[in-house]
Amino acid sequence: SQGRAPPTPADEAYMEMKLRRLLDECYDEIVAYLLSEGLWNFGQRTVALEYETSIEPAFGYQYAFEIPTDLVRIVAIAQNGELFPPLNDYLEEGDYYHTNCSVLYLQYVSNHADYGLDTAKWTPSFKKALAAHLAVEIAPTARMAANAIQRLEVKANLYLKNARTKDAMDQSI
Repeated sequence: SQGRAPPTPADEAYMEMKLRRLLDECYDEIVAYLLSEGLWNFGQRTVALEYETSIEPAFGYQYAFEIPTDLVRIVAIAQNGELFPPLNDYLEEGDYYHTNCSVLYLQYVSNHADYGLDTAKWTPSFKKALAAHLAVEIAPTARMAANAIQRLEVKANLYLKNARTKDAMDQSI
């Protein structure tokens, strides 16, 4: 305590409310960040996109496909349902993919409630990485020392690396 009075229950309740509010404020942003940092199996979705008949590319490619609004990160893109070989000849422009195939198969990490945002599907290692990144985000408000925050950041990044490694090992080749 070093000469300081012990915290009162009112002080502890205030700090708990403040930390809870901070967690609520940064939660969605940190989840979005973590979803974008991996090819998470739990968040993957595969769709066959039909080209947009109302859009005619000005030049180059024949077909335009609307990019799904829940797309966070592409896992695979191809012109067949096996997703192999990968399609390299496409252009992402604005809200559309342009290509010369009339059907586009897309596998991606989704932020839809039934995929990447379904917390029941999150792995324990992803949850641990999330908790650590949330702690890093609110640590300055919790009056942590700079070196303690730095150690927390290192640990959070290690947890994220571990979660990505485990997730990749669970993926079929």
